[in-house]
Amino acid sequence: AAIEAAIAKKATYLDSTGEHVFTKVVNDVWGPQAEGRCALFTAFGFDYVPGQIAGALALQAAGPDGVSVEIGYFPTGEQGADQISSGTKASIARMAASTGFAFSDCTLKKARIAEKVLSFDYEGTDHRAMSVSGTEHLFLPDSFPNLCNVSVGLGMPGVPVRAVSAASFLTAPL
Repeated sequence: AAIEAAIAKKATYLDSTGEHVFTKVVNDVWGPQAEGRCALFTAFGFDYVPGQIAGALALQAAGPDGVSVEIGYFPTGEQGADQISSGTKASIARMAASTGFAFSDCTLKKARIAEKVLSFDYEGTDHRAMSVSGTEHLFLPDSFPNLCNVSVGLGMPGVPVRAVSAASFLTAPL
């Protein structure tokens, strides 16, 4: 209702959700209706804004040679189940059980969460992350027409990423 009202009133819509399924619906269903009328900003929180900006800056610097980008999120600070709200826990469960997406070979495709393990070298240390669906898959290709591959990963301290990826292969069909 909020999105439809924003479009009708030509107002900017802004939310902080990080749920990839909702973000894709906003993009696919309401995006065309909003075009030329108003702006729809979904996932406008810590979840994906830094990756959008970092990815865009890297691709801008690469110029026409920028055909692939990898973005990794690695939360720092105090971690633990008590640091996550009940709403975020419910969102994580819904996202893990849903079909995700990835942008590869110049096409948005279905992909399961944690389908791949990404590796990021930071100051000589290898950091692993599980692939996740992100807004970067949806929006960076629109701004960078030469872009053919977008990888987004989430690394969590103390989480065995390879094990999560293997488990996702077994649990995804369920």
